Amino acid sequence: MGVDLAKQRWVVDLYKKLLLRFSADEWVYYFSE
Repeated sequence: MGVDLAKQRWVVDLYKKLLLRFSADEWVYYFSE
């Protein structure tokens, strides 16, 4: 169970990083116009 939990947390961290990266790119896009 510990392994599944660690794997799930890794996926969540990666997902959060991707969301932050995309949202940051959108902010740059909006401000550059």
